[in-house]
Amino acid sequence: MTHGTDNPALLGAWRHGQLIVRNRSVGEVIEELRPWYSGRILVLNGELETRRIDGVFDARNTSDALSAVVRQEGGTLRHLTPWLIVIS
Repeated sequence: MTHGTDNPALLGAWRHGQLIVRNRSVGEVIEELRPWYSGRILVLNGELETRRIDGVFDARNTSDALSAVVRQEGGTLRHLTPWLIVIS
């Protein structure tokens, strides 16, 4: 997996909470956002995880970023508790 911090050109964006994604799988992007979320993120749709996306996401607002990533590919995001997000 490649992190935003692996590319020196993207390091500044990562430090400021921006996740810049180019041709990455939804699953990889979710993994990048996990450290920014204080609860658990459960993905129930393996097919969704393999789809490739591009975009710029605000990791500081993890819920909105995850929602944008998932909706972009036709998935759904549900908050079951303040500490559990389920993606399907």
